[in-house]
Amino acid sequence: MFPVVWVILYAVMGVSAHLIHYSDAAVSVKRKLLTIYWVQLIVNFLWSIIFVRFELLWLAVADIGGLLYFWKNSLKLPASSPDDIPITSADSI
Repeated sequence: MFPVVWVILYAVMGVSAHLIHYSDAAVSVKRKLLTIYWVQLIVNFLWSIIFVRFELLWLAVADIGGLLYFWKNSLKLPASSPDDIPITSADSI
């Protein structure tokens, strides 16, 4: 089951990169998003080699930690609580 899920995951990531590349967004936005995509793809690929081939659990955990750190610092997440969301007149009806 694992190989099937992995193939689907990478196929969906490839479709996402394709959609970003051919979108109408500004070149600078596309460049940033595709840089994030390639960095996480490389880190994901390295995790497989570190964990499966070399069986270095501590380094695999550090790799995941780096991926999470990169993800946290590269995304602009939406408001985390309802109090952070501005209320418009349509919302109060």
